[in-house]
Amino acid sequence: MVQNFKINLYKVKKTFKEEGLNSVIHKVNKKIHLKKNSIKEKYRKKDVKFKKTLIQHNINNNESAMFTIVSKNYMHYALSVRESFLQNNKDTSFYIFLMDKLTTKEEIEIFQELNEHNIQIIGFEEIESKIDSLLVNKMLFKYTILEMNTGVKPFAMEYLLNIGFEKVIYIDPDICFYQPITEILSSLDKYDILLTPHILEPYFDQKSPSELDIMKGGVYNLGFIAVKNTKNVISFTHWWQERLSEYGYSDIKNGMFTDQKWMDLTPSLFHKVCIFKDPGHNVAYWNLHERNMEFNNGIWYVNDKPLVFFHYSGLPLHDIVSISKHQNRFNINDVENIKSLIFEYINLVKSFAPDRFKDMEYYYSNVSGTKYKYLDFLRTLDELSLPYLPCKENFKQIVSYFKHTSVEDISIFERSYWNARDDLQNVFPDIETNKESRSNFKNWILHEKAYHISQFQQLDQIEQLSNKDSLLGLNLIGYHSSIIGVAEAGRLFMQKAAYSSIPLSLYNINSEYHAQLNQDELNGFSSKFAKDPMFHKNIFFINADQINNVHNFFPHLFQAKYNVAVWWWEFDNYFSFVDSFKYLNEVIVFTDFVKKAIEKVTPSNIKLRKMTYPFVKNWDILQSSNDVRRQLGLNEEDFIFMYAFDMFSGFERKNPLALIEAFSNAFRKQMDIKLILKIGHAANFQDEKKKLLNLIEKNGIQEQVIILEDALTRNELMTLVNAADCYISLHRSEGLGLGMLEAMYLGKPVIATNYGGNLEFMNSENSLLVDYTLVPLENDFGPYKKGWLWANPDVTHASSLMEKVVYQKDYAKKLGAMASSSVKKQFANDLFSTELYNFLLES
Repeated sequence: MVQNFKINLYKVKKTFKEEGLNSVIHKVNKKIHLKKNSIKEKYRKKDVKFKKTLIQHNINNNESAMFTIVSKNYMHYALSVRESFLQNNKDTSFYIFLMDKLTTKEEIEIFQELNEHNIQIIGFEEIESKIDSLLVNKMLFKYTILEMNTGVKPFAMEYLLNIGFEKVIYIDPDICFYQPITEILSSLDKYDILLTPHILEPYFDQKSPSELDIMKGGVYNLGFIAVKNTKNVISFTHWWQERLSEYGYSDIKNGMFTDQKWMDLTPSLFHKVCIFKDPGHNVAYWNLHERNMEFNNGIWYVNDKPLVFFHYSGLPLHDIVSISKHQNRFNINDVENIKSLIFEYINLVKSFAPDRFKDMEYYYSNVSGTKYKYLDFLRTLDELSLPYLPCKENFKQIVSYFKHTSVEDISIFERSYWNARDDLQNVFPDIETNKESRSNFKNWILHEKAYHISQFQQLDQIEQLSNKDSLLGLNLIGYHSSIIGVAEAGRLFMQKAAYSSIPLSLYNINSEYHAQLNQDELNGFSSKFAKDPMFHKNIFFINADQINNVHNFFPHLFQAKYNVAVWWWEFDNYFSFVDSFKYLNEVIVFTDFVKKAIEKVTPSNIKLRKMTYPFVKNWDILQSSNDVRRQLGLNEEDFIFMYAFDMFSGFERKNPLALIEAFSNAFRKQMDIKLILKIGHAANFQDEKKKLLNLIEKNGIQEQVIILEDALTRNELMTLVNAADCYISLHRSEGLGLGMLEAMYLGKPVIATNYGGNLEFMNSENSLLVDYTLVPLENDFGPYKKGWLWANPDVTHASSLMEKVVYQKDYAKKLGAMASSSVKKQFANDLFSTELYNFLLES
């Protein structure tokens, strides 16, 4: 009898935190390549000339990563610190996290250019795909642009740790590097966390900042922090994330200053914290009184130590009198010895065309920045959708809540504002019980124009935005919560668009026919679900055979929109759904194989666009291969072939019977060689399942075949694939073949039919391709018609290739490595970003 295991072996998930860092992280497979390109161009905005040599930085195999965080209006600073850092540090990766969204075509053009120069800019939503916490979502409404840029710091830090970096360093964007960070990296060999104090010697004057100011703002300057990938640090980041999600605002009077003030507790709460006191690091206006700077033989020195980085906090780029707007201790003439250093930095920043970025509007400016102290009631807003997605429903619901009357004619918002101000409470006491006081407070709001200088004005801004439909962005419409291939493509597209900082809303069509994601899997993107599309452009992840049904049930989705559909198809010479074009402006395909069929019948008024498949490594390996094998009753030495398919995708097309024949021909009675079949929705296709079981029994390989039917999460499925030695698909046709692509990413040798969309990423150098002949369909089934041609893979050839990977282990290992390298290069984020930006600019 065929072994039919219930998959409960992954239910206890050994997460990153539980297993230990090195067992689950994936090394970033990148290589540094520095190349300078001169860029000379007149930009549309203010005709600014942007003349700068941008360092090309291709990352590979770096153990260390430096990062900064900015919104669009500070990008010129981020580019400056990146430039100076990479000039001095060739073995450390540099990332820019963008705490913002691109909302105009001009912005997309600018960031498209940056992307083309291989500048690693990561949209902040991408962070969610590599960390467990969704706390950052709760911060967007209550925090200002400054508070958000500082508040996401520990989330970005954990993201980089989770993708495999051993040492991660944060740096403020208004910093410039002059030497390598050698001492920082060597200190991280000994310590887990490095912090730099603002001052090492006391002040002896009455100027600002004073020691009291330093104590109010925080003992340690968080323009710099360095950490090592340890359990101690992961605990630290989680603690920091939780604190900032609630208390990451700036209120120095009451002892709170963004992310920085929390660092005062770090040395006592966590182990192996180094108070890093080297005078050449984090030089700034607050410590110039104690640091003597000199320029000798082409090198800047600080107290006889080389200057590694200078922090130009608060330095104006024009009309320089003070060296920082945050102090009054020094003006430019008081620091004659470093004038040249300061002006050199100003010229560096100006070379990145500040006028091009500084007026870009923060995406959340209409819904963020309502000071937390005015909105203490936000803790009670769990029943509302937080405005992570600025859609009409969320805004209207929040506005309604704010304006709701709590006591007679005092709104919740007004009461919160009154609670936050001692002066109002003194002048207008007891507004709940004292009618005269309440009436005077209302008059003050209405007649003294306090409304126009208070946070109440934001309610009108929100209300105006709720009627605004001009924001650039994408509505992704599809079966987002279903476990099917077309839905997975939509989810991956969502992740890639988030990485590229494109605003998104998701419209989910529930499907009763398909298994659904669990709540943990939904949490990563359910916050973007909207009741109606909020942007002008729709992308339907709905195949051509279903687009008519979707239109019939949801006609409002298509109205007054630019409608695009992503279509899959499995025959390169036939396409029956010409009528489905009538609802669309454009069709996107992800493989040449699909394009070949559709372009033959595409009407002249419809644009057909091919894009790179939005492949994302969106899983974690939960258990070691040996643990999985043991729980399946297999030996560590067994050679395991694997194939995963869904019955809804077509039993005949997926062709598992050919795989049974090939496996049986090659390995019948060889008990150390096994085949795992992961079958989705088998219970819905009992006749097909019976055919499969009968063939297995007929060939006498019952003890060698394991059939798994339970619905698995992405992590569980990919953990299973990772435990196999070879992935094999003897399909008759594929639009893409995601299972093959994922196995190749994992470094598995893959055997597959030499026909279909899988040839988009498979070739004779990175995989083993099975010969085939074209044969006609014997009957109609699903959308496919009798007489159409598809592949009949050569079972004998497949058997020989299976034997090759079993008996030529060195060859199989090299093939898997080649497969992994090739798909990582082909599906890189920057390549997809380029195509996505082009789509938004052209459509």
